Amino acid sequence: MSINNDYNDIEPVPEKKDGRQTGINFARYIGPAGCAIVLVFMIAVILTCITSGRDPIPGYEPPRSMDYYAQNPEELALELRENVLPELEGGVDAQVSGDTVTVTVRKDKFAVTRSAVLRYFDSALLEFAESPD
Repeated sequence: MSINNDYNDIEPVPEKKDGRQTGINFARYIGPAGCAIVLVFMIAVILTCITSGRDPIPGYEPPRSMDYYAQNPEELALELRENVLPELEGGVDAQVSGDTVTVTVRKDKFAVTRSAVLRYFDSALLEFAESPD
């Protein structure tokens, strides 16, 4: 008894009424090897999407906990001014305003800088404002 692996002997699934072929015909056309390649490619794309995003400041870790910065907003503002904003292109300044720190960001780099700062610090501690320039 021999096993016939010739996929051309299989009757094609009929086309839909509007003339389009179904996914089954495509799978039969590319065969098992093609299906495996498509599957590996799809997994690679999903993994790339999940793990994408570069570290805005490579190797940076906030020196204190968010609880410490919640109690000491002046220290948070100082950390942002000295170590974070100079590394980011859009950061202008960080000033204490009440219990939060207002980070002033250039208008053209607002979204990128805001997202980079929020990667390291809690959003409850920060407010963002656009620079008038």
